[in-house]
Amino acid sequence: MPAKTRLPKRLARRLALGVAIAAAVPAVPVAALIVLPFPTRTFWILTVFAREYSLLGALAALAATAAAVAALWLGARRAGAVTAVVAALCLVATLVPVVTAHRDARRLGVPLSYADYFQRPATAADRGPDATVAYARPGGAELRLDVWRPRSPAEKPGPAVVLVHGGSWTKGRRGMTPRWNEWLTERGATVFDIDYRLAPPATWNQAPGDVRCAVGWVRRNAARYGVDPGRVALMGMSAGGHLALLAAYTSGHAEGEKALPPSCETGDTSVSAVVSLYGPYDLAYSYDLAVPWWAAKWLSEGEGRVMTHDFIGGPPEKEPAAYRAASPITYLRADVPPTLSVQGGHDQIVYPDDGRRAARLAHAAGASHRYVEIGYAGHAFDLAWGGFGAQMARAEIGDFLRRTIRTG
Repeated sequence: MPAKTRLPKRLARRLALGVAIAAAVPAVPVAALIVLPFPTRTFWILTVFAREYSLLGALAALAATAAAVAALWLGARRAGAVTAVVAALCLVATLVPVVTAHRDARRLGVPLSYADYFQRPATAADRGPDATVAYARPGGAELRLDVWRPRSPAEKPGPAVVLVHGGSWTKGRRGMTPRWNEWLTERGATVFDIDYRLAPPATWNQAPGDVRCAVGWVRRNAARYGVDPGRVALMGMSAGGHLALLAAYTSGHAEGEKALPPSCETGDTSVSAVVSLYGPYDLAYSYDLAVPWWAAKWLSEGEGRVMTHDFIGGPPEKEPAAYRAASPITYLRADVPPTLSVQGGHDQIVYPDDGRRAARLAHAAGASHRYVEIGYAGHAFDLAWGGFGAQMARAEIGDFLRRTIRTG
């Protein structure tokens, strides 16, 4: 073959191989974050977004696969074959969340939107709170809440949602996920995004009382904010989900009232509904759960357990009574408020077996309880506001609140 015909083929081979490698560069880490347990806590948030936006990794992997096959056909046998295999494996890994999301969406009857796929995270919103108010001062610690009111208030008193932030009981503050507050107000709810006392020192018998105190404050001040005190719901994420469940279930429960009373002088702290996003139900059971093959052992053996120790004051064998008192499952009964629990099936922080077990026990007790598991999703999946997991969670929560507190 003349040199002038060999040269274009050589250039084409190199170009195809270069494109394949360039496209594989972003696809490989995305696939790795999806498949492997995250090695440190720093990687956790990357794992959330890799799973929720895996479609981008899939497109890169598809381009890498096609270019590698072209390079292989043009004569780059070794490099082309290796790149093609790596790219194909990445393509499979990055498509798993997409396929699983569509399967779960069909099961739940929720339409998924690709147009809504790329949105700002839940940590960003187009507006801020309308007011910030101090609602209690237990032990001298001032606790505040942000008030988010609907842009078009109803003529009659409307529903309210008391939002409890996450943060492993040791960190975080009100206003961490303002997009949730904005979304809830768009449905006619007035949102009260609250602070509570953080550990350490151990706050297992204080933080739940702070949440109950906030609920009582909202009910007492309902007329001031145009709220119907009979249409108040609790909602929380992670540790906030746990505290929301605990506050909802202990109100009106003899043992719960004694173990975890409100942290301020208040009246009725009952709610009409409670939503938990990946919050644990049974702290001792969760503590002792075997680590799934896909989860990070460092979390269960090290830092993850330290968080529970900070909140409770020690491991279950040292503080069995505290673990029992601080677990919503202890107060589960037929007349608990209607409950929606949304859990990621690949949550590496709050293992889904805890939520599945709670759902079985709630069903056996005759409680109004709905458990929704999003198979591919990890912990705090809703931070990726446009992701398919967050889309399904919003659809479920919107329907639940419409039925329980009559949001719009």
